Amino acid sequence: MPDIIMASGPFCYAVDHHWAKLPDHIVWGNTHAVAVDSQDRIFIAHTSCEASPTKDTIVVFDPEGRYLFSWGEQFYGQAHGLTLIEEAGQELLLLVDIAHGIYKCTLDGEILLHTGKPAFYDENSLEFGAANVSVAPNSDLYLAEGYGSSFVLHFNGEGILLSRFGGWGEDEAHTRWAHGAFIAEVDGEPLLHVAVDDPSQIKRFTLDGVFHSLMPGTFLHPRNIYAKDNLWAIPEMGGRLTLIDQSTGKTHHLGHWGKTMQDIFKLRTGPRNSFPDGIFASAHGVGFLSNGDMIVAEWVEVGRVSKLARV
Repeated sequence: MPDIIMASGPFCYAVDHHWAKLPDHIVWGNTHAVAVDSQDRIFIAHTSCEASPTKDTIVVFDPEGRYLFSWGEQFYGQAHGLTLIEEAGQELLLLVDIAHGIYKCTLDGEILLHTGKPAFYDENSLEFGAANVSVAPNSDLYLAEGYGSSFVLHFNGEGILLSRFGGWGEDEAHTRWAHGAFIAEVDGEPLLHVAVDDPSQIKRFTLDGVFHSLMPGTFLHPRNIYAKDNLWAIPEMGGRLTLIDQSTGKTHHLGHWGKTMQDIFKLRTGPRNSFPDGIFASAHGVGFLSNGDMIVAEWVEVGRVSKLARV
């Protein structure tokens, strides 16, 4: 079978939508997030599903898509975000559970620290729903909590709440449906980039929670930002992957399905063969391998994880 090619400008990839070779005891649920360790092992977070004999939500593969191991039954239905970090020379994962917050885990699934729902939610009868977390240079955590009250929650490295900002509102500092959190320098200043909806934007805040600016660009419900060297990848729920070359400032798009969000909400629940080759039905998470290849997870009921190999 000939390679499926996605290309825009200087970026050209051979695409394998069937890259992940699942064992018989695991059936995909919604595939949400990707993290890649220093050995190029790929960690996929998914919700699992009733049809899966094993309810593990973190499934690990080698670069060729061969299954290695899995864990995380306790996150069934809720596993959403993954962020790889390093502490004292050890690689760890921050797993975001929609209902229960942030879990710092070893790569084989041992839970080291749980940062849960802050007390003010129950005290004020507020909804809580965590999405993704980013880590500052000083180890502080910034949690995009867009499935509940849409705050950005700022914790220290020990999980103590320091502040909150954003939330529902109409002013420029609102973070409605805050989904992604990514820290990068802009003109020498570290800024938190928060992917929001209604409207589809990426907002930039100082690390003490003050609105700074809108990130330039037009987005189709951006989920987060993932980076390797000068390349930023932005998966978009509206059926597209956006690449921004920081060295040139140019933007490129891959796999645009061209459907409305109303259509995508209906079509994403269909069988795997309802998603055409060479498009993204609803791109949700991205991981970079050491050679620049990408793994893309899509928010569809039957799960889809594709490898994009640079050519």
